[in-house]
This record gives sequence, structure tokens and C-alpha cells, in this order.
Amino acid sequence: MPAPRIIASLSILALCPLLRAQTPPTAYTITQGIAGDSGAIMTVYRSGAQAVIEYIHSNKPDGTPGHRSLSFYDLKAGVSHTWDPAITPPSCSVGKFSGDWGDPYEASTELAAGIAKGDLKPAGNETLHGIPTKVYTGLSEGMNIKVWLDEKDNLVIKAAFGAPGSPMTTMVDISKVSMAPPPASLFAMPAYCASVKPPPSPAELMAAETGDNGDNWVNAIYGPGTSRPPLTPHTTRTARLRPTTNSGLAKTAPQPSPAAACMRLPTRSTMACSALTTRLNTSC
Repeated sequence: MPAPRIIASLSILALCPLLRAQTPPTAYTITQGIAGDSGAIMTVYRSGAQAVIEYIHSNKPDGTPGHRSLSFYDLKAGVSHTWDPAITPPSCSVGKFSGDWGDPYEASTELAAGIAKGDLKPAGNETLHGIPTKVYTGLSEGMNIKVWLDEKDNLVIKAAFGAPGSPMTTMVDISKVSMAPPPASLFAMPAYCASVKPPPSPAELMAAETGDNGDNWVNAIYGPGTSRPPLTPHTTRTARLRPTTNSGLAKTAPQPSPAAACMRLPTRSTMACSALTTRLNTSC
């Protein structure tokens, strides 16, 4: 996730949910400033399960030239591609994501509880960038909060916060909103990006290494994630654990072996040799 969007997301979380729950639109174009980068703007284009975020950074006083980059999000697959059209030779980065990808409406939805709880009170009406808004102000966790809400589209147009007695810092500043579906051409990635595949997941790596379902394996060095039961030492004489070419993986083989200390998931039959055993390329 690009840094400007991370900063904005953190600030939005600090504001607490504000808006009434409703189904957000899935087709729009929204342009806003990038927090912490004066003169920079980002535009979010969405059409169904596809989205593109365009970042335009202006020239800096120190001589740093401005630049433009784009990120394409496949919301169904959870895969993103990012590229700078001006770079030669062309290059593209790819990654996987889950949850919030930078949808302005996702952030607005998370702001509902503050108004419902009364943390934020109505404070008049203002028009920003030609968009009528209702203003809410309040105090949350020692910070002054001010939010401009477009009630028609249920979208936070502007949000600012600051410590009492200090200037407010603007973290969300939307300048243009269109509900018309963006042109399909905006979602066509360049060929050099479309051919770049995301890195494999741990389960995919294990499946490629073993030729088996990756869910049948655990990492012999790190063990399973915290969502699984803890690893417990045990002694077994019923199976021999045979390392594969990847020293981080081991699986039971249907042959007898001497008693050995191995790591096993209590709720699964899959076993893995200890890290020391697999590094020495020996069997438990």
C-alpha cells in the first residue's frame, strides 16, 4: 500500500467511525489531495471489482521532479500492480492485499459510530469544492476532530484533527466526485505489467515443492500460524519423516522408523522435523 494512503487510513481510524451504514457504490471517480505532500493529488477510479489509483506528485522546491504512478487493484483476486509510465525501461511491481485497498467509501463507512454515539455533533453546513456538506465537530481521545460529510453520497469530503490549542491537520480533502462509471480503457494494464505474476503464498510454495496440497504441510522451521494449535513435542515409532529438497519442509512417509522427537499439530496428522534436524538433512 502506498505511503500516502497508509497515512490517510491511520488518520481515519483515529477519527473513529462516523457515518450511517449503507451500501457504498462500486463505480465512481474520486480525486483528493495526498496528506503530507503539498500539491500532490490522487484519483481513485473504480468499476465493479476493478480499481485504479493514480498518483500525481508535483515538482519540489529542492528540484526533485514530479512524477506520476498508477496502481491497478483486482479486488476479487486480491492482487495489485503498480507502475510508472515514464520509467525506461518499463518496470512493474506486483503484490497481494486483503481488506481495505484505499476505497474512500470504506473509510467513510468506518466513521459511522462517532455520530451515532454522539462523539461528534452537528456544527453547521459548508460547501467545499462545490459539494454541499454537513459539518461535525467533537473531541476524541484528547484530539479535536472536524469532519465535512456529503450526506447525499454518504462520503467524507474533508477530515481534520489536532491537539487542543494547535492547528488542525487535514488528512482527507476530496476535491472532485463523479458517480459515472470510468472508461474501461483506464483498467487496461500495460503488457509488461499484465505478464508479471504475484509472489506465491506459503501454501503455494509448499505445493510446488511437494506436488501435494499445500494445506497438508507445515513449515518445519517456523511451524504453523498463531491461528492453529501450538506445536507439541511427541515420540513416534509409526512413521519416518523424510526431508524434501527444501530443508524447510518434511512429511510423513509410510515406513517404520526409530523413535524420534518431532513437531506435530495436535489436530492434524502432518508432522514436521525440527529445524535442527532438517538443516542437517537427516530424518527424525
